[in-house]
Amino acid sequence: MIKPKDIQWLRDAEKLAAQGNVDSALDVIYNNLYRLQHDAKRYEFVNQILELPCLLQLQSDLLLGVITITRNYGQHLPSRKALCLRAREVFLQRGEDADALMANLNVPLDLPEHEIMAIVTHDSTLPKP
Repeated sequence: MIKPKDIQWLRDAEKLAAQGNVDSALDVIYNNLYRLQHDAKRYEFVNQILELPCLLQLQSDLLLGVITITRNYGQHLPSRKALCLRAREVFLQRGEDADALMANLNVPLDLPEHEIMAIVTHDSTLPKP
């Protein structure tokens, strides 16, 4: 189970982005997820992060960053597929061109309708410290 302290870096990235430092926020996300996937090979932990509904509250650039940095490890991250689908729905709700945003990211978007509904209706709150 993920504890709030385990994803403090995600909160730090959100704060940086809110201050207009999107590039720095993306660096925080990339560095932490890369370290967890590549260096530590903690795929189950990263998979749990990808299941967090709070990711959908991230700015679009940050959400795309999460999807991008997990691209090469998708075979180890079964939750990435659901995150991609939820992200696409969020982008559409925000009035963004989801297909253009997610082009070339190895995004699997072929889930059955009942799975889509189960995924996009999750609670999207960040765990409290």
